[in-house]
Amino acid sequence: MKMISFRPWLLAIAAALVVLFAPLVARAGHTAPPMTSNVVDAAGKLTAGERSYLSAKIEKHRRATGFVVAVYLPASLEGDPVEDVAYQTARAWRLGSKDKDGKDQDNGVLLLIAPAERKIRIETGKGVGGALTDLQTNVILHDRVGPLLKEDRFREAVDAGVDGIYAALAKDPAAAPVKSKKGVRGGGPSFGVAPIIVIGVVFLLFFGFISLIGRLRGPRRGHDGRDSGGYGGGGGPIIFFGGGGFGGGGGGGGGGGGDDGGGPFGGGSSGDYSGGGDFGGGGSSDDY
Repeated sequence: MKMISFRPWLLAIAAALVVLFAPLVARAGHTAPPMTSNVVDAAGKLTAGERSYLSAKIEKHRRATGFVVAVYLPASLEGDPVEDVAYQTARAWRLGSKDKDGKDQDNGVLLLIAPAERKIRIETGKGVGGALTDLQTNVILHDRVGPLLKEDRFREAVDAGVDGIYAALAKDPAAAPVKSKKGVRGGGPSFGVAPIIVIGVVFLLFFGFISLIGRLRGPRRGHDGRDSGGYGGGGGPIIFFGGGGFGGGGGGGGGGGGDDGGGPFGGGSSGDYSGGGDFGGGGSSDDY
């Protein structure tokens, strides 16, 4: 009987997998840096004095309201949507405080300004609730932060954003922003369909290869001369999947800092910042 070589098929499948996964491997995406201050400026748009001033201001507001606000200026979004970068950064930094029982309150807020892509976002934790709505975050970005960023006034833009956020959190009618006519671009992180398509194609290739092997090999015969099945003689392979679905959770990284009197946050720290939990409350995005 002539032997059938499967090597060409294996090489073809391997080449297809390389083509499919190469773009995903080439672009690792954005990774959140450590939270070394209330204001992390990887883009280099703020001076040391401006960062110190803004960080101390945020710390003062945090002590007064209990809400944790952080500012992040990435050098680049690395091709990721601003919503994804803001969400993942807020989770990695675990923005928020803990209650008296040590339970996460998820009451953090992140103001993200991406100068390279000219995109901005406010990401809110679940614990913020109605104190800072998606509509309010949109108004802050569109009416307060965006106009200043168009003039490259980054310190003033961050200052105005922080003021708007804490005004809403403190429920100060005199300082709270008014309703904007521009629509809200809210919601959580946007997950692309490319990974799902890749997984589907891989499964199709795998099962197609198994089916091809079965057809080429045909039924096997046992020592008693009867068919013993095989891939081509009846049912296909049974595969069991365990451990849940595709979208696993995963905790955030350890950001924040404890009560060390001074700390890296500028103006001291009297609470635990790592109370962010799963975050994912809402927010809005805008361009400038």
